[in-house]
Amino acid sequence: MKPTALLIQPGAFGDLFVCAPIAEWYAKQGYEIFWAVQKKFESTLKRFDYVTPIILSEDVIAPDWLRSDVLKILPMVHDYDKVINVADRGPHPTAQYPWETFEVCKYRVAEVPIEQKNKLTWSRDKEKEDALYEAVTRNLQGREYVVAATQSSHNDFTNIPDSEKRDVIHVTEIEGYDIVDWYKVIKEAKAIYCVESSVQCFIDGAIDHFPQDKFLLKRSSITDNRPYTQAKNWNLSHF
Repeated sequence: MKPTALLIQPGAFGDLFVCAPIAEWYAKQGYEIFWAVQKKFESTLKRFDYVTPIILSEDVIAPDWLRSDVLKILPMVHDYDKVINVADRGPHPTAQYPWETFEVCKYRVAEVPIEQKNKLTWSRDKEKEDALYEAVTRNLQGREYVVAATQSSHNDFTNIPDSEKRDVIHVTEIEGYDIVDWYKVIKEAKAIYCVESSVQCFIDGAIDHFPQDKFLLKRSSITDNRPYTQAKNWNLSHF
């Protein structure tokens, strides 16, 4: 019987992509990985076939939903052989050092090499990928395009540089599709423009799949000139 591990990181979407390689790392060490999230994250988590989702109740026990979900998860910890708590909000103080990005902190706490962050794997649904690709490229008539994710979950918005003259396909939420279903659309693009967001976290996790130019754009809430994420694989000339 496999030893069990509980990963504590209840969301959001970007964090799922950042932390999935941590889950896979421990799965390869022989653990059965359980991951507790809200219902809205279940379809994404199911694309990581090395984890078993646990769906949390909709109860709200703290104003901050992430802290609320961590509080709901903590009573479960005694049921598992190992607990990997990489949540940065909860009854515990953040473990992030001032000089770290949140990703470096999570991997340090999880005791997983940070290099694993860019080795994201997931179960592809090629039928969905093809259908989405056909739907969003139908009117281009074969013209080259770039993809863009210019809005974060915090509703920070930015614009693509005026120097980009090619057609732009914006990665948006479409009912019935997950971020990973945009894989083919992104893969076939001539360039990628992203603010730091869940889309950027997905692309960065699967960075070896996307050899084209990748430009990081500055979110409106960022007040200095440093990216919030690691962003080592992104061109910062427009940041």
